[in-house]
Amino acid sequence: MTFFVTSVGKGNGADLGGLNGADAHCGALAKAAGSTIASWRAYLSTQEAGGVKAVNARDRVGKGPWRNAKGEVIATSI
Repeated sequence: MTFFVTSVGKGNGADLGGLNGADAHCGALAKAAGSTIASWRAYLSTQEAGGVKAVNARDRVGKGPWRNAKGEVIATSI
């Protein structure tokens, strides 16, 4: 499994704790589901603010291929 979709929040509405908090939340959910991948990234973007550059979600998730929990290839590229 190289991706998953969830509706499980952290209990704080849309506040995921920024990108780092969202990544940590994804990692915890994946680990609880049995994933052995050490690093997970949330598919989230940010806007430029206060001189800090924007982050594009597409740049955070790698180049594929992406597999579901059954090992089936769902997508080979963005």
